[in-house]
Amino acid sequence: MVRAILILTAALALFACATPGPAPLLQPDAVRVDVTTSQAALESAVRQALDEEHWRIIRPFDRGVVVAERFHGLGKARIRLRASRGQVVLDYLSSENFDYAVSDRGPIIDTRYNRWVEALMARIRAALSS
Repeated sequence: MVRAILILTAALALFACATPGPAPLLQPDAVRVDVTTSQAALESAVRQALDEEHWRIIRPFDRGVVVAERFHGLGKARIRLRASRGQVVLDYLSSENFDYAVSDRGPIIDTRYNRWVEALMARIRAALSS
């Protein structure tokens, strides 16, 4: 009986460590782009990165702005990407089941959102540097 309790306690501790928790909302730095890059090439690189990172475009590019969302389980996040004037800027729009809140330290959100955004911006950076 004691052994079963110890195993259960260890399993719960491991689960608690693996469960994502809230962190400050990541507002990533803009991706700087060579000003000679055409708007069409810029938008194409962003669309490709969104697709490769499993974001779904819900509002296509219009004057350099695209809106996309990504689902995972019950969680959903929506972002806006502004691609123009030699840069790509990402803005948080909304989320569901990601524990978004504004604390005295500023906005916080589930760490999964931050990982998604970091991966997306890295993919955009890589696509535009090649």
